[in-house]
Amino acid sequence: MSASQAQSTATRRRIRVTITKDSMKVVIVISRPESEEPNITVEEVRNALTQAGVVYGIDEDVISESVTMAEYEKPIEVAKGQPPVKGSDSEFETFFQTENRFQPQEDEEGRIDYRDMKYIQNTHKGDVLIRRKPPTDGVNGKGVDGREIVAPRGRNIPFNNGENTKVSDDGLELISTVDGAIVYSRGRVSVKDVMVINNVDFNVGNIDAVGSLRVSGKINTGFSVNVGGDLEVSGNVDDAKIHVKGNILVRGGFLGAGEGEMHADGDITVKYAVGQKLSAGGSIIVGGELLNCHVTAKDSVVVKGRKGKIVGGEINAGKKIEAAVIGSDAGTVTSLTVAFDAEAMRLFHEARHEISRLKADDERVKENLVQLYKLQMAGKLNDQQKAGLAKLEEFKNSVPDALATVEKRKAEVEERLKKLCDSKIIASEIMHAGVKAHVGVLVKEVDEDLLAVQLSQDGHRIIEEKYKKS
Repeated sequence: MSASQAQSTATRRRIRVTITKDSMKVVIVISRPESEEPNITVEEVRNALTQAGVVYGIDEDVISESVTMAEYEKPIEVAKGQPPVKGSDSEFETFFQTENRFQPQEDEEGRIDYRDMKYIQNTHKGDVLIRRKPPTDGVNGKGVDGREIVAPRGRNIPFNNGENTKVSDDGLELISTVDGAIVYSRGRVSVKDVMVINNVDFNVGNIDAVGSLRVSGKINTGFSVNVGGDLEVSGNVDDAKIHVKGNILVRGGFLGAGEGEMHADGDITVKYAVGQKLSAGGSIIVGGELLNCHVTAKDSVVVKGRKGKIVGGEINAGKKIEAAVIGSDAGTVTSLTVAFDAEAMRLFHEARHEISRLKADDERVKENLVQLYKLQMAGKLNDQQKAGLAKLEEFKNSVPDALATVEKRKAEVEERLKKLCDSKIIASEIMHAGVKAHVGVLVKEVDEDLLAVQLSQDGHRIIEEKYKKS
């Protein structure tokens, strides 16, 4: 071995070079020299990097400083690659309002203006609903070894278009094909025809409309209304059965003898409700009072106004329940539940039960297999038992995949339930004694009036906080 080769080998031993798997970073560790050995030089560090294949992103200043300061036996980052930058995904520009479409506006006096709602958004044939910006190319990177790292192009996201819409020839615009009302739900846009009637009564009978519906009067007792789009009612709804795939706006109240039911896959906005059942896939917004109602909203239940009240009944919401006053001076029993997702809880319990069943079945099969294997070893298996053995072995082999599938489903539902952990109940003025508050599986029975309070969960307990209006 020549003297130069020996020196090179010694240098590699004294300078350890580590390159990350993605070729984005190089770290060296310089060993402390023996008493008879000279200090490492900058040139030796450069040679060690060259021998390791490092040619890009080298920080000469760091190398020089580490050699000058004699930084031994510690990791030093001496080179960095240029990471690739992914291209931008398709972007969408909408030409209609997608959120808070029909929230009632509150003036300085706390009064709700139901006239300023902009509830139904109209469109005409040929109107552009959404414009799409195409995805872009990414910016390539470079590893410390000098190799180019190709950046992925952005995703080409298609339009989520519903009925009565079409994509333009160049693929960049979503266009309405009819005159009608825009229905936007869960990222999907459709255009529905709008039907307008005076009242739902004996003159028209029950309503089953595929589009949106405007009722300029009221919906009378005993009738049913099924709407594929949105529903707007200028007057009251009396003990009717309402089912809407879009959103509901009732400028009057929802009242009667407690025989009414109102459901929207989207949001419900109503001036007040007494003794009725309401459910929504989104939020329920009430202008004045909820009295002795059974209410369920996947998102929130909010009673607006400075005098907004929730008294009696049962109120369930996924994220939030809010009113100025909750309960009454008389201690009316009022049940409130947030972090409520009935479907998720059902799926969670089903998955847990299925896992238990599969494990129990697996144990029983194993016990039966042991007995059959003993008979097999003794040469005493008959034809029926041989067939049974094959089926049991087939089941046993299928259990791991079946368990993995159910465990994955259970984990997805658990993640869905975790998102409800920041749920809260707010009484901006007062929460009276007699209120029973549930946050997930936690329960708090309010035994004294609480002023301007917010209830939420912290681990395994319900906490009270002073509510401050933002």
